[in-house]
Amino acid sequence: MKGIKYIVLLVMLLSTTSCEKFLEKNPHDFLYDTNKLYATEKGLESAMAAVYDRLGALHGTSWLYSLGLEADEGYFARDGYAGAQHFDFPTSDSGVLFVWRTLYEGIERANVFLENLDTNPNISESFRNRLRGEALFLRGYYYFILVQSYGGVPLRTTSTGDATDNMEKPRNTVAEVYAQILEDMEAAEKLVPEITEIGHGGRVSKSAARGLLARVCLTMAGYPLKDESKYKVALDWALKVKNSGIHSLNPDFTDVFVKYARDEYDIKESIWEVEYWGNKTDIYTETGYVGYVGQPQNSNTNTGNGFAGVKATPYYYRKFNDFDIRRDWTIANFTYGNTGPNGFKTVLTTISDANIYNRAVGKWRREFEKLTPKTNGATPQNFPLLRYSDILLMIAEAENAIHDKPTELAYDCINQVRRRAYGTGFRLKTFTRSAAGSGYTNSPVPWIVIKNTEGHEGARALVHINMTSGGLGTTLTYSNYGAFYSSTAPEVEVISFDGKGSGAKVTATVEPIDPTVANLPNNLDKSDFLKELQDERSRELGFEQMRKFDLIRWGIFFTVMNEVYNQAISIPPSTLANVITNRFYNARLEKNLLWPIPATEMLVNRNMVQNPGW
Repeated sequence: MKGIKYIVLLVMLLSTTSCEKFLEKNPHDFLYDTNKLYATEKGLESAMAAVYDRLGALHGTSWLYSLGLEADEGYFARDGYAGAQHFDFPTSDSGVLFVWRTLYEGIERANVFLENLDTNPNISESFRNRLRGEALFLRGYYYFILVQSYGGVPLRTTSTGDATDNMEKPRNTVAEVYAQILEDMEAAEKLVPEITEIGHGGRVSKSAARGLLARVCLTMAGYPLKDESKYKVALDWALKVKNSGIHSLNPDFTDVFVKYARDEYDIKESIWEVEYWGNKTDIYTETGYVGYVGQPQNSNTNTGNGFAGVKATPYYYRKFNDFDIRRDWTIANFTYGNTGPNGFKTVLTTISDANIYNRAVGKWRREFEKLTPKTNGATPQNFPLLRYSDILLMIAEAENAIHDKPTELAYDCINQVRRRAYGTGFRLKTFTRSAAGSGYTNSPVPWIVIKNTEGHEGARALVHINMTSGGLGTTLTYSNYGAFYSSTAPEVEVISFDGKGSGAKVTATVEPIDPTVANLPNNLDKSDFLKELQDERSRELGFEQMRKFDLIRWGIFFTVMNEVYNQAISIPPSTLANVITNRFYNARLEKNLLWPIPATEMLVNRNMVQNPGW
C-alpha cells in the first residue's frame, strides 16, 4: 500500500548492511551524513522509515508460516524441513535467529533515531514529537515480541557505542521488559495523532497505541507474570478505542481481507497494519509473503501463485459451524487451477477429518489483487496487526475477568463479532437444477456463481455439482451458504471455463439470516464464557499469528496441543501424517513455551543465560 511510501536510500542501506556493520561505532559504508539526515523534515521521515522497515521484514517472511505461531490452528505443510514450525530444532535455528536479529535491529534504529531527533531544534516541535511517539511505540512493540518469544531479554534503550557496551548486557527480567514496554507505549500514546488525521492504518496512531497497550496488559495479566491488576488497565485502554467513535466492524468479514488485496484502507476496522507494495518492477518495491502463503498452492500467473505453507487442522475447522462465513474464508474450501482465468477454482467437498488437513489457509487471496503483473513468490498485500474485532474481544475478556462473570458489556462486544461472522440479509436456502444442458466437461468442472446483489464478493454462496453425460447432475453439495443477499431470488450463472457446454439452468432461493442466533447464551459463568472467548478469538483472528501467544498467556498451551495430538493419532491425516503427529507431539515439551536464545547470541554475549530445556 501507499501510506508509508517514503522508504528511500537510507532504508535500503540499513536493510542490506550486516548486523555487525550496523552496530559498528564508526561504520564506513553509509552514504549519508547523520547531521544532514536529521536536519530536515524529509530527512527525519527517511530515518523514521528505517525504524518501520524492520516491522515489514519481520511480518512479511517466516513469521507467516514457519515459526509455529498458528499453534493448534494449522501446521507447516511440508516434509523434510527442520525448524520452529515442528517444535523440534536446535538453538542455531535460522528462523529463530532471524526474528531475534530483526527485532534488535529495529530497537537499535529506534534508539539512534531518538538520540538524533532533536538535532535541528528549528524543525517544528509538534512534528518531531509525532515522530518521537512513533519511534517509542515501535521500540516497545519490538520488545513485546521479544519478551513473548524469548522471555526476559537485555534492555537496550541507548544506541550501541561499542561492541562491549550493549552487546554483553545480561538478561533483564520479564517484569522489567514489560515495564519498559509500558513506558514506551504510554509515552507514545500522548504524542501520536488520531488515525483520522493519518488517514490509514500504516502508521502508528492513538488507536493503535491504545489497542496494543490493551494487548500488552492482557498478556501481563496472564502467564507468566499473572498480574491480574492489569485486566483493569487493559479494559481502560481498549475502551478508549471503542469510545472514540472512530471504529466499527466492517459488516462483511471477507471484505476486510479483500481490501488488503486491493490496496484499500478501512480505518474503521483495520487499525494498524504492516505496509507492503509493488511487484518488484522498481527499486521502491517492498513486498512480503502475505498473499503468497495465505492462499492455496498454485502456479497460475493470472490468479497469482501461492505457496500454501500453512494448512489447517480439523481441530480448528470444527470450531466453526456451517453458517459461519469465516470458516470457508479462513480455511479455503477450494483449490486454484494452475492455468485458466483469474480465480479459477475447484470446490472441495470432502470434509472428513483426515482430509481437512489438506485445506490451505485462504485468508489473503491474490485473485483480488489489482496490481499486475502478479509477481511470483511475493505480494503487495498488507498484514493486519490490530483490527477492531480484536478490541471488542479484549474488552469482553477483561470484563469477564474483572467481574468474575460476563457483564452486559462483555456479551455485547463478543456478540458483535459473532453476529458479523454470520452476515446480514439473506443466505442461500435451496439450489435446484432445472435443465442439465450438454457439452460440459469434467475438467475443468463448470463453476456456479450465485450472484450477490450487495456486491460482497467473498460472501457469495458456493455450490459443488456432479456431472453426468456432459450435463449438470442433480447431486449438490453446499460449500458455503453465503450472506448479504436480498429477499429476491439471486441470479445463478453457470460458467464453463473451457468454453464448452451450454443450456444448463438452475434456480436458487434464499432464507433470512436471524442475527440473534449468533448470540451466546446469557447464563454463562466466568469459566464457560472464557472458553467461548478463547474459541472466538481463534475463529476471528485465525492465522494472524497471535494464537500461540494467546494459548500461553491463558496457561492452556500444553492442554490444547495435547488435544490436537490425540486427534491426529486417533484419525490419522491423509497426508504428511508423520510431520503432523510429530509436530504436535513435540509441542507438548515444556521448553517450547519459549524459543531458545540464538546460539550466536550465546557465543558473543558472555553474560547471556539460556532458556530452560535448551
